[in-house]
Amino acid sequence: MLPSIWNYWKERVDKHKGFLLHKYPYSDSSYICKVFTEEMGLVTLIAKGAKRPKSPLGARLLPAMLGDWVFRVKRNSEMYTLREVVSLQDFSHLTEQPLQAAQLAFMHEIILKTMGVELSHNGVFQALWAGQIWLGQENRSPTDQIRLSIRFLIKIIEELGFAINHKSCGSCGQAILGTGAKLNFQDGTFIGSCCWLEKAPQSHLALAQMLSLGRCPTNQYKACEEILLAYIETHLGHLLHLRSYDILTELRVWKNKS
Repeated sequence: MLPSIWNYWKERVDKHKGFLLHKYPYSDSSYICKVFTEEMGLVTLIAKGAKRPKSPLGARLLPAMLGDWVFRVKRNSEMYTLREVVSLQDFSHLTEQPLQAAQLAFMHEIILKTMGVELSHNGVFQALWAGQIWLGQENRSPTDQIRLSIRFLIKIIEELGFAINHKSCGSCGQAILGTGAKLNFQDGTFIGSCCWLEKAPQSHLALAQMLSLGRCPTNQYKACEEILLAYIETHLGHLLHLRSYDILTELRVWKNKS
């Protein structure tokens, strides 16, 4: 007798490339791991016995690591049992410097709060991979890291299916010529000076210039980052507060003063 489809599914074991975003204790001997995979998006894995000194899993669960995760897929289950993980790229050194660690935590928290469970988001996966490699390079200033945040947030917005229209006025349709622009967070359009009588905030204009020209004045990077975060929060009500962003902001101020 041929095995039933359910028996096949029950015994199915998958291997997925993914980043370890977060782990926390589950019991005296196990961890819960939040892993962002290339094909399945966010998955929750239980690493049974990983706390034990001789466990082969425990030594491999390094912060931000990229690995091949082997786990059994069960129907109607929100958590899978981790069988094996093979490290492909070690990014744990990024946690040794406070500013790098905070930037990493910020990107990971954004993914945890915006990316759907078991939905593929390959563009964000590749952006995270490139961002972690970029963070590991030497002589990265706080300003450089804000530029990384801006690129990463734009990729998040694109992946979620939203679009910021920066080329034409969202009210009358005329081309925005750079004389002034105000971002409408509700639908992602800019209102040009043709339809907005007051002076446009410089930060909004800087964002429009950055999106259309691929650059942004250095003194407007922080404002652009905050506008993109506000735009994401408008479309995702559950993204109410990012603790990692508060820490990151404080560390940037500290770094600039030192």
